[in-house]
Amino acid sequence: MRKVVVSMVLVAFCLLVSPAVLLGGGGNRNGSTGPSGSAQVSQMPRVDVTILINAGEEDQGFQLLTSQDFQTLQSFLTNLPPAPAPNWNSLGWRGYQLFNVGVAGLPEEVRVFEGVIRTINLGLTQFYIDQRGLESWLTAQAAQQRLTTGLVEQRTSDDESSIVISPLPDDTTPVVVKDLPTSGSEPPYEPDKWNKPDVKNKNNCYNYARNKILEKFGRPGRGTTSEPPFPGEAGYNCAAFVAAAKADGMTAVDCDKACPEGSYKVALVLDPDGSGGKLPPDYHWYRQDKGGKWSHKPGAGEATDKDSSGKPISDPRTADRKRKTKDGWGAGYKDFCGCFCVKAS
Repeated sequence: MRKVVVSMVLVAFCLLVSPAVLLGGGGNRNGSTGPSGSAQVSQMPRVDVTILINAGEEDQGFQLLTSQDFQTLQSFLTNLPPAPAPNWNSLGWRGYQLFNVGVAGLPEEVRVFEGVIRTINLGLTQFYIDQRGLESWLTAQAAQQRLTTGLVEQRTSDDESSIVISPLPDDTTPVVVKDLPTSGSEPPYEPDKWNKPDVKNKNNCYNYARNKILEKFGRPGRGTTSEPPFPGEAGYNCAAFVAAAKADGMTAVDCDKACPEGSYKVALVLDPDGSGGKLPPDYHWYRQDKGGKWSHKPGAGEATDKDSSGKPISDPRTADRKRKTKDGWGAGYKDFCGCFCVKAS
């Protein structure tokens, strides 16, 4: 009788504690282990690290799980000199984003890029010089897990003058672009709504274009036979993504015409070859907002109403859509796939 009771207890324990919880999570079909890509994540205290590169497809990432990792991370964030707010690019390689899940003594969110660390904690945003080399350490951690696409080693900053600030691409020729017509049903531009830590890392450009805050990255055609190929697979092109968008209920429209009342306009662009092989292939969506201007949310990054040159977007066809690479700036989302109407939510 005692053996039967013990067996029943062991079975119950195994049902309650899954292997994913014991081992700290899994990944998706692209091998992503970041906060937006994990099918299951550890329930233990952890720090989710996302390598910010994509706008539509899920970014790769990894987790910091040990007390030694937490202590090391804390050492990189201690007694740092303040830095001015950086003018970070919005597309392509954008550094590392860290989300704290239950680790005492660490900020809620940390981002590091080009010699600057941004921390967000209890609603307070602060910037510091990456004096101790946090970005280099994260690059080494990523390399140990063979996550090296688009990465570049960063040097340690000793003072504010050594911060690496790569200038945004700039077209010196002034171009006057008129705002495209609107239906009157466009959503308002509300970046604060999308840039909260618990929203930002789970929602990409496709969720933003549809104005739907969800618990995971959206993908055109997901759950239908029209879902487009993944990066590296044949047929990763505009035709496949247009078919997927239509399967999700979008209707193609002339960019120069307004959508019917009760709907608004979005635009799809593609980087099918990863800017010449320097980055992963990716897709991206833009959304027209109230007033006629456009905005977008690149992957797990911030929603913004500026293009890659830091200029307001009046027409996604003419907007600067370059992606930053480790060598500078790549062609980026060069394929313009079209405009579509989406029902207002």
